[in-house]
Amino acid sequence: MKPKFGLMVFSLFVISAAFTETLAQDVVPGDAPGRIAIINEQFNVEVVDPATGDVVALTQDASPTRHYQWPTWSNDGRLAYFCCDLSVARQAADAQVYISQDAADPGKLIYQTGGEAFTYAYWSPSNCAGDGNCRELAVLLSQFGAGAFKVEIIRDDSSGPSSRTVGTGAPYYYSWSADGQRMIWQRNNESIDLYDAVGDVVLQTLPVRAGIFPAPAWSPADGRALFGTFNAANRSTDLSIIDDAEVRVLRADLPGAVAFSWSPDSTQVAYRTLTREEGAGPLVVLDAGTGDEVARSSAGVLGFFWSPDSGRVAYLTLSPTQGSPSAQQPGEIVSAASDRSSLAAQNQVATLDWIIWDIATNAELRVARFVPTTEMIYLISYFDQFNQSHRLWSPDSRYLVYADETIGGQPTVNILDTTAPNAVPFAVARGRIGIWSYD
Repeated sequence: MKPKFGLMVFSLFVISAAFTETLAQDVVPGDAPGRIAIINEQFNVEVVDPATGDVVALTQDASPTRHYQWPTWSNDGRLAYFCCDLSVARQAADAQVYISQDAADPGKLIYQTGGEAFTYAYWSPSNCAGDGNCRELAVLLSQFGAGAFKVEIIRDDSSGPSSRTVGTGAPYYYSWSADGQRMIWQRNNESIDLYDAVGDVVLQTLPVRAGIFPAPAWSPADGRALFGTFNAANRSTDLSIIDDAEVRVLRADLPGAVAFSWSPDSTQVAYRTLTREEGAGPLVVLDAGTGDEVARSSAGVLGFFWSPDSGRVAYLTLSPTQGSPSAQQPGEIVSAASDRSSLAAQNQVATLDWIIWDIATNAELRVARFVPTTEMIYLISYFDQFNQSHRLWSPDSRYLVYADETIGGQPTVNILDTTAPNAVPFAVARGRIGIWSYD
């Protein structure tokens, strides 16, 4: 992965702000399912039960020069986390990977390397072939001096961890197939590869030129995969799909950079464009089979996240200028007259809005306004990749978790009931990022 244009300026501006529209209550809802893995205020890893408020500390040795990063859940309950943040680490490059089998006991150090730095990780959604106790974790590492990334696949099974390097590139984005046996890669802004994770071999480099898009996306339910192909006639990107080795165009001639995501049930695809001239475009939902447009958001979208039941999308937009006619407050219905939140307006605002969009009814509701933490900004910047590996929605598609900077400058992890009118977020921990478990 590498920075997207426009969002770097946005992140520098947003993180300097000290404003939040809605202060969280220090109360926990008793029916929130699953667990939330958190990087707390001291950069240690904690796991919180949002229904009870119980906290389990998985690490306690964070320091000014040792910051843990990016808790990453597997859908079978394992939790990976990583060290260390190079912005504070004494050693220039020392990547460490920890895995806790149940997220109740501290993780074991299973991989360590010098000369490289952790960037991102993504669990296979299924067990290793022929081994019901095995999962594979694909870790993206920066290679210092090489000017490239590599993907290291770490195998976590009862016989002990092992790893293998499967490829290099800059940038390097990837997606697992639903059965965990294949991956699709986008490398160097050029090639799109299909990789056999069982045989450890690149099956095919597709005979197309990559369009302007970051992360490819394998269907969560079947053998289809999404990517962008270069439209030479118009110098644009065609949103394309491969199914049974046949490549077809789902939506043609999209401008700028295109980010997209499957609905969890794989019946729909959502995409958003980003251009220098217009900024963030609206979110468009297509029928994944026909390519027909199902719905279109009323606001420009910085990042979006499907609910697990595929019924709704939580999306983020830049808040309108304070005091402007379109500066709606949480709880108000979003209309077509709402500010379209282009990135060109970023110097006038310092907050983000959460909007919940019901796809079937096309109803949009602004539910919260907040200033994101640095970690939250990073997740939003690469939302199309994080959409596949990290959940902000609760397993029952009711609550959202997000991290903000409060008026006092303290980072707080909040959960928000998206079904309750005028809901107030609940503060579950002082922390920099929170990621919800799959169940």
